Amino acid sequence: MRTAAVLTAVLVAGLTGCGSSAHTPKNTLIDRSRSIGPIALNETKAKIEAAYGSGQRAFLPGRPHDTPITFYPAVSIGVLYYENHAIYVETTAPEYRTKSGGGVGSSTAELKKIGAECEQDQCGIVNGNLATTFFMNPPFFSHRFRSRAIRVVVGPLVS
Repeated sequence: MRTAAVLTAVLVAGLTGCGSSAHTPKNTLIDRSRSIGPIALNETKAKIEAAYGSGQRAFLPGRPHDTPITFYPAVSIGVLYYENHAIYVETTAPEYRTKSGGGVGSSTAELKKIGAECEQDQCGIVNGNLATTFFMNPPFFSHRFRSRAIRVVVGPLVS
């Protein structure tokens, strides 16, 4: 399944503090394979930081080559940059949703109803070479509780 190829290695660890903030942005749409709320793929770091401040850099275990992610508390969104352009956008904030209702807190069954393919600990919707990936709660929770999305990532597929 192609969703399994989404940069799982880059997005293994959760970003603490990437949940709801005191501010709810006006744009809470997850535009599948394009953006989460007000931050879109390929947007420049300068534009994002002009709107939301310098962000908080975090080096998380499980990311290749200690790749840093920048978290913007004002919108509860994390961004992975390459050459000062957003290549992955992620959130753990439940206020962000796709047009069909998918987001943090959605169950595997709900995500399948909106067209996601699910495998192990993730569900995804592929659009060309881009994907929206819903990382589900860890397997040790899933056997006792209904599996739910704990993080949503928008970005390119990795072969």
